[in-house]
Amino acid sequence: MRGPQLAAYLKSLPANTIERIEVVPNPSAKYDPDGMAGIINIVLKQNVDLGLSASVNTAVSQPDRFFASGNLGYQSGPISSMTTAGFNRDARAIVGINDRERYDALNALQGITAQEISSEARNAGQNLTTSLDYALK
Repeated sequence: MRGPQLAAYLKSLPANTIERIEVVPNPSAKYDPDGMAGIINIVLKQNVDLGLSASVNTAVSQPDRFFASGNLGYQSGPISSMTTAGFNRDARAIVGINDRERYDALNALQGITAQEISSEARNAGQNLTTSLDYALK
């Protein structure tokens, strides 16, 4: 991960899950360091009870398009569960003109098509995903 993705991940990392932070000033080529400042290794604690977490995502666009989803997670001891639900809707008008002329190899006119298109695209959907994990010790 690099750039904005890495920054977003680090911001979402709860402080109580970090055991220690190691700074490696002169890493070997094996680690492919970015720049000359070295690398940072974040060591996470094992078996941390994170409890309940949730998030909501939405997107809206004109004309008449939207998306929404939510995540609900729970982690305590060896049990972890995650549920995601979402829906989307897209209802756009399709308007246009399709005029075509078709010619053969000798450049003789074979046919003419003149169409006016007026339609409406309607798409909608829902999703639900859930998981339950148990870590064997």
